[in-house]
Amino acid sequence: MYINKRRNAILYSIDTALKWVVNKFVSVLSNKFPHNNLFSYILQHENAIKNILGLTIFNALGGLLIMVTNVKLANVMGASLFGIYSYYLAIGEVGSQFVRYGREKTMLRELIQNPENRDSLITHTVWLEILNLTLFVLVAVVSCNWLDARLSWSYLLLIITPCLISLDFMPVYESFRLMSWHSIYYLIQKVLFLAGIWSVLLFTHTISLINAAIVLATSWLVIIFMQYKEIIGQSGINLFVGVKVRNLAELYKKGFAIALCCVIGVAFGPMIRLIMNHYTDTASVGLYAACLQLATIAKFFLMQVGRVGNPKMAEICMPKHTKLSKMNFLKKYSLSMILCVSIFAIPMFFAPNWMVNILFTDEYAEISQALPIYAVYLFVSALGFVFNQFLISMRADSIYMYIYSFSAVVSLAIAFLMIPIYGFMGGVWAFCISDGLASILYLVVSLIIIKKQS
Repeated sequence: MYINKRRNAILYSIDTALKWVVNKFVSVLSNKFPHNNLFSYILQHENAIKNILGLTIFNALGGLLIMVTNVKLANVMGASLFGIYSYYLAIGEVGSQFVRYGREKTMLRELIQNPENRDSLITHTVWLEILNLTLFVLVAVVSCNWLDARLSWSYLLLIITPCLISLDFMPVYESFRLMSWHSIYYLIQKVLFLAGIWSVLLFTHTISLINAAIVLATSWLVIIFMQYKEIIGQSGINLFVGVKVRNLAELYKKGFAIALCCVIGVAFGPMIRLIMNHYTDTASVGLYAACLQLATIAKFFLMQVGRVGNPKMAEICMPKHTKLSKMNFLKKYSLSMILCVSIFAIPMFFAPNWMVNILFTDEYAEISQALPIYAVYLFVSALGFVFNQFLISMRADSIYMYIYSFSAVVSLAIAFLMIPIYGFMGGVWAFCISDGLASILYLVVSLIIIKKQS
């Protein structure tokens, strides 16, 4: 399948501008260092550079826009109303994991390794997500009293909107190596949301819960419609022809292990903060959240590079590739990911006090002792990112689930043991040890799988 980019004038103009920037960058480097092997290698991977640069720029800019808009919303709506807004979205984010059903990890694998089933896979995945969304909304409506929520249009729109994000075609764009193109959609959504919120404020000088919900839902509906028009329209897929219950049941069965991991991630992720809030005070939670932000920024960049490598990982794990080719790719990919986090990890390890003084006020000085721990964790996490992709691409879903679940239990155990004694540092150790352990186990199990191959 070929995506005709020229049919989407807005995205095509942005994509063309990015391509021009990359070409200029590569041209300058090649002219200054005509005999340098490194820049010759970069020149050969121009598309990968374009994807990494696009993902980083567009996602970072989109993140900045949403942060500015949310700060404005918080100030205008007030703490109470903004709390309801955030709470309803949080319910929707939990539901989005069920709606997505782990397909962000498995669909790309299927598209790369079984391209002949592409149309059927896309069709049945769309219907699986629609069924999951319907089921989630019904449960959320029935349980609204238990969830301490008031059934209203605001509630429905705000719990549905995060689920709409799960309906997008990210794995399909990644299978075409169009990660940068796909990230432009996310940027446009943020611009639409910002424009909508500020337009309402311009005319009314205030914003209600229903107005915020309508603007947010509309911005995502526009983006989902544009993606569906592009993918479904240009591929000629008919979503109402060839749908089989048996194929849907098979998708549910195959995706269960990964989907369960995603649900576990939602359940255990916030638990460290909850445990910390119970045993210590809000100041400790704030210290923990502040130092976690630095690790999150590093992992954000790691994920953008990982999205570029993910299609190649799915491809190299096909049976036609030899053990040697797999090992060579894993070595290069691992080195690339370690180099990516080095930009953040090295200053965190060798100059933690300097970083804290530059980025935070004096009340956060205590987090400098946590940064070297996070630095080591980032290096280990970089390897974990590579090898959990490998396990999924090798269809070792159950192994991935066992390791992920085990690390979540370890995280809780360490949190309960160390937070009452060491405060926020106990939370740091719980997070880093458990996730680092999972990364090491991904690596060890992957090497065992490769060793057993003929």
